[in-house]
Amino acid sequence: MFSSQFTWTILQIITISILYYFIFQAITVEDQQKQISFIRHGARSPNKYNPLDQILWKNYKPGYLTEKGFQQLYDLGQQSQTDYFYDSDKNCIYQKLNFVSSVIPRVMHSFIAFVQGLCPNNFQEILRSYFLDYYSKYSQNEKILNEIVQSNFTNPLNFDFITFKMERDFLFHGHSSTQCPKLDDIKLEIMNNQEYLNKNEEFKQRPEFQEVFQQMKYSNSSLDQATITINKMKTFYGGYKCNKYQGFDKPVLSLNAQKYLDEVFIYKFYNMDNSRSIQHFSALTEIFQWIIQQINGDHTISIYFGHDSNQVAILAVLIEEPLIPPFASKLSFVIQGEYVNLYFQNERLVTKMCRSKINCTRGQVIKYLQKYISKNLNDLCQI
Repeated sequence: MFSSQFTWTILQIITISILYYFIFQAITVEDQQKQISFIRHGARSPNKYNPLDQILWKNYKPGYLTEKGFQQLYDLGQQSQTDYFYDSDKNCIYQKLNFVSSVIPRVMHSFIAFVQGLCPNNFQEILRSYFLDYYSKYSQNEKILNEIVQSNFTNPLNFDFITFKMERDFLFHGHSSTQCPKLDDIKLEIMNNQEYLNKNEEFKQRPEFQEVFQQMKYSNSSLDQATITINKMKTFYGGYKCNKYQGFDKPVLSLNAQKYLDEVFIYKFYNMDNSRSIQHFSALTEIFQWIIQQINGDHTISIYFGHDSNQVAILAVLIEEPLIPPFASKLSFVIQGEYVNLYFQNERLVTKMCRSKINCTRGQVIKYLQKYISKNLNDLCQI
């Protein structure tokens, strides 16, 4: 009798202990959150100057971050402040900053702005360490690198950064034929395709085109209407957005014309630049490998500083409805326990990563991303 009661008591204790263990484990896993974010650089000058831009932007090099763009990333850094990053004195802990960055100057300037906003108490120390540990690998001028590291980073827009270069750069520029020469053949194939030729003509037959062309002509009087293509309109609209954010009142476009050019932008980004399997593999292989590493890694917050083309390449295979990333946009994989959701500008997106479209498991996300990872980029791109 005593023996059976004792055994029963022991079994109850074991059962309760196991129950509490699994409850505790469930709570622990549920409370674990990771965030893997992709941040676009801030507002910039146009990448290519037409005659009007040469006047408006005479104090800026093409494609460089502006003061307003710097402020955008500084503000984003401030908004990203969380106890995770800081010690008891509110100094950022360098080891917790799991960041990667393109070495294009506007991205490097944006990175500095973000760190200044995130780490107001010790940004100089953080930036010096990051330049020595990360950017120094891509420096082609030791003297300039030393000048940067020895500075106080209070006037970072004075740094040119033109002496930094990644020779193999699929992580940030896999979408470019400079990394994947085969993409030039794909581009030529797309532009000679009847679907593209029809779409190009369709855009030019719409009433909004005349307004757009007149503004293009105003910016560059040598333009001929017969030579206008989707590519040229996209380039013009990119410059228009730079001018508008900077506060310039030229060129002028109606709301209908802007919506029209949004359609051009989307067609160029999604139906031309990210529509073939080789484009996906080239642009996404190293990005998706990095994401998987972060999903499986120990860092709570990981941030990738890059370009709109990086975010579009990701969105092109993850969502149904195309989006246009604005300056300083943020695309994030947020992992809560076992579940992953995708957010763009803090709004949750419906994705193709799993059947439920939201709350995909880590395993489902990793399996989906692996479909766009090439085992041999050199062969694929004919390098």
